Amino acid sequence: MRYDAPSMRWGSELALTAVEAQREVDRSRADLYRTDGYATLDWLANVSLGPRLRLNLGLFNLTNTAYIEWSDVRGRVADDPLVPYYTRAGLNASASLRYDF
Repeated sequence: MRYDAPSMRWGSELALTAVEAQREVDRSRADLYRTDGYATLDWLANVSLGPRLRLNLGLFNLTNTAYIEWSDVRGRVADDPLVPYYTRAGLNASASLRYDF
């Protein structure tokens, strides 16, 4: 869901990402790790600070969901002790400035 002010001076977005559990893996040679499904919610905002300068802000994983991306652990065995280290960050934030030349 996104809103941009008619003046284009600011905007905001709420983004939902939902991922299904990975249950179909080739287990013919080993018992491979299968990831659970998850959903995250992110909030992004931007504001114009001048004609060529924009501030971008983001709050990511607002629900503080612990999850592992399938692409990070693909091919790892189910009892691999390193799998928990692939857990993605919980609630986190970012800020950046954009200047157009």
